[in-house]
Amino acid sequence: MLDTEFLLPHQQSVNALEGTGLVELAGREVRAELSALEGRPVWWAARVTPYGHDTLTYARPQPAQSPAGPGRTGGW
Repeated sequence: MLDTEFLLPHQQSVNALEGTGLVELAGREVRAELSALEGRPVWWAARVTPYGHDTLTYARPQPAQSPAGPGRTGGW
C-alpha cells in the first residue's frame, strides 16, 4: 500500500497494526526504491507480513450511487 491508496486516518490505523506484527512499514531505503519506481516521492508505504496474510482486512468504502439514481435499484 502506498500513500496514495489510503487517507491519513487509514494510514494511522495501519501504523497501529505494525505493533501487532500484521503489517510492516517501509523504511527509508524501501521508500527510496519505491520513489524511483513511482517517479515521485513516496512518504509512506506498508505491506502485510506473512503473519498478517492470515487475517481479513478491509476498508469501509463510500456507498456507491446506483446507476438508476438515488432511491432506485439499478440491477446488474
